[in-house]
Amino acid sequence: MVCLTSLDGEALIFNPFIRSHVPLPSLNFEERFDLELKETFIRCGLGYSLEGKVREDVKIVKLYVYKFLREDEDEYMNQVFVFSMKSYSWTQINGCPYRVTSNIRLIQAGGALHWILQVDEDFSDTIKALDLTTLAFYEVEKPSFGDGLMDQQVLGELNESLSICCAHYPSSTMKIWVLKSNADWEMVFSVQSASVDREIVYRPVYRFENRQMLFHSKDELVLHDVDGTTLKTIQFPGLSSIYEFVVIDDSLLLLGSIRE
Repeated sequence: MVCLTSLDGEALIFNPFIRSHVPLPSLNFEERFDLELKETFIRCGLGYSLEGKVREDVKIVKLYVYKFLREDEDEYMNQVFVFSMKSYSWTQINGCPYRVTSNIRLIQAGGALHWILQVDEDFSDTIKALDLTTLAFYEVEKPSFGDGLMDQQVLGELNESLSICCAHYPSSTMKIWVLKSNADWEMVFSVQSASVDREIVYRPVYRFENRQMLFHSKDELVLHDVDGTTLKTIQFPGLSSIYEFVVIDDSLLLLGSIRE
C-alpha cells in the first residue's frame, strides 16, 4: 500500500496490486495561536499496529509542525493525528515531545514509525519513534559507532527490521546496523571502498542470504558484494533512472531478470 498526500494535507491510500484507492476523510481542526506563525509543514507516515506479532491495522500518521517567530529564537509546536483503516477515522493524540524538523523522513519498522533528527550538520543522540499500537512516543538508543564521527546517518527498513546506515568519508567506510528483537543492534555490513561518495545518500533496501546488500542511492539501484571493494549499478532495460524504490515482502524474486 502507498499513502499519497498533497501539499494542502489531503491524502489517500492506494493499492497498486488491485489498482484501487481510498480517499481519507479531511481533518477538520482549528488552529489558534498567540504567536506570529512563520512556517507550517506536514510530515506523513504509513505503517501498521500489531496484535502480538500479527499486523492488526493500517495506520497513517500526520504530523503538523508550526514554527513561530520569537525575538531571540524560533519556537516550535506540533499536532499529531492518526488515521485507522479499521475504524476509518482520525484520532488526535498528544503532541510529539521531541523537536521535529522539515527534513525528517518517517520510517516504518516493527509496528512503529522512526526518524532521526538532524539540525545543520549535527545528529540527535537517539532515534525518535511512535508506537502505532500504543500511540506512545519513545526513544531508541543508537548503536555504538566506534571511533570517528559518522558524516551520514540514514534510517531504513531492512528485511522488516529497523536499520541505520552510516558513512565516514575521510576513510570511505560504510557500515549498517540492524535492530534485533531484543533491542540490541547488530552490525550486518561493513565495507571500505573508494566508491563511497560523500554527495550520495545510500539507503539499504534489502540484504540477501549471500550477504550482498542492495542500496537505493540517488536515482540508481546499487548492489554491493561484501567480498569485493566496488559498488555495482543495476540496470533495468527501458528504465533510465529510479527515483523511489520500495520492497514488499518477497517482491525481489524478480531480480533474476536484471543485468549488471
